[in-house]
Amino acid sequence: MDGHGGDYTSTMLSRKLIAFVALELDKVFKETGEYAQIARSQVSMSSSIWRSVFGGNPTRESHWLAAHALDGNPDIVKRALTKGFRGLDKEIITTPLELLKQYELNLASLPKSKTRDDNNSLSALAHSIWPSTLGNPKSAPFSTVSQSTAYESILPALSGSCALMVYVDSARRDLYVASTGDSRAVAGYWDERAGRWEVEPLSVDQTGRNLDEVKRIQREHPVEEAPYVIQRGRVLGGLEPTRAFGDARYKWDEGTQKRIAEAFLPQGRVRLPPRGLKTPPYVTAEPVVEWRWIPENMDGAMDGANHDNGSGAPSRELRFIIMASDGLWDLMTNEEAVSLVAGHLAGMRGSVRAADLQRMCFEHSKSTAPQAGQSMAGGHLSLYPPCNMASRQITFAEVCEHKTEESLWIVIDKKVYDVTKFLSQHPGGDEVLLTEACKDATEPFEDVGHSEDARETLKTFFIGDLADPENLPKTGRKASDMMGANPSGSPPLIVVVAIAAVAAYFIYNYYVKK
Repeated sequence: MDGHGGDYTSTMLSRKLIAFVALELDKVFKETGEYAQIARSQVSMSSSIWRSVFGGNPTRESHWLAAHALDGNPDIVKRALTKGFRGLDKEIITTPLELLKQYELNLASLPKSKTRDDNNSLSALAHSIWPSTLGNPKSAPFSTVSQSTAYESILPALSGSCALMVYVDSARRDLYVASTGDSRAVAGYWDERAGRWEVEPLSVDQTGRNLDEVKRIQREHPVEEAPYVIQRGRVLGGLEPTRAFGDARYKWDEGTQKRIAEAFLPQGRVRLPPRGLKTPPYVTAEPVVEWRWIPENMDGAMDGANHDNGSGAPSRELRFIIMASDGLWDLMTNEEAVSLVAGHLAGMRGSVRAADLQRMCFEHSKSTAPQAGQSMAGGHLSLYPPCNMASRQITFAEVCEHKTEESLWIVIDKKVYDVTKFLSQHPGGDEVLLTEACKDATEPFEDVGHSEDARETLKTFFIGDLADPENLPKTGRKASDMMGANPSGSPPLIVVVAIAAVAAYFIYNYYVKK
């Protein structure tokens, strides 16, 4: 949800939208309501085709019909998602109108002597129509509890919100994306054949900058309104998304907005209708719903190479989906967002230049292809399999440029770690780590015998793989050979610690035996 003009609409969506959609999908699964007739006609036609081709085997026929149920029809599911979205917005927009109707009916039933006031305002009659139960009505913003409740009920209509929903049918491997507004869903695919990541937008921003949306709105209104229904990329020059929940200013006519304000907003808390409002509604909550079939990963029985939807595209595996409001996409491209998530899944840490990250993600690199993760667990689809994307390649010369307290990199098992932030936290002091700069620290690290927790902590400092391990100094070669002499002239602290540990071991055994 991405609210605007207050959080009232987005709060309601967070509580109700999934329920509205689930209720509509349940009708599809159970083939009830309007879907019952669709199911009957589909079964009748399918049965006729089956019998004419394969004969009258009832068991095989029932299995075939089950595989072709309504929930397996993307058009039907898209229809249900759309109805769920529109149903909730209808409730949001019509609730104030129902309250207004009730108010005006009560108003009409009152004696004329009670309907006069100096301002000729509907709100002045609220106390006589809805008796107050408040202790001190004058100190409250509304005359009655009923009027206060009515005001709270219309707030979701006065503010607005975009919405983005992803529905995954893991049994059929169907992916649906329903979008109302300018939030966006972007998929990150790993292309095994090309050895690189691919980016695919799963939704389209619905704003006044989208020419398809501009043409749609112009078609829905008189020709004379075409020049100004979209101004400066905004609906009537005000609202940026062309589809949204709430935003009644763009859905009610001017007279209705005035009556609502007089009845429920006695202190004038409502904005005026937008200029140019003539033939509302100008904004709809109807989503644009996209469908995609998700092939199994490379290890599955069905892979992308055999199921490319006829496009001839290389086999690829869906690894993740980013869902975000326009706040993210105003600052970041689809490619930048996908590369960041891919790098995070790969365990990349530390500072990485954006250009390097983009290159590692999107340039062909078969030799650095990740191991395909198991994306089916117990028959259920997982959008987040393990990812071992190729890491940054760092030369030994680069490592040796980082050997001070300000920036310290070390090499362990041909992997490079930026341990600068850990210097002050190391139990043995920063000198222990500084002595391992510009050489292979694998043997000293293993000799200490670190715990699993320590090894997990080390992973958080990983920044890349050593590109030229053949240039590492031989094991046992002093750091001073590459870094210069030890400033203190004393033996490295790690050696002292090791000797002390050995001595403690022998002393302990001696006293135990005694």
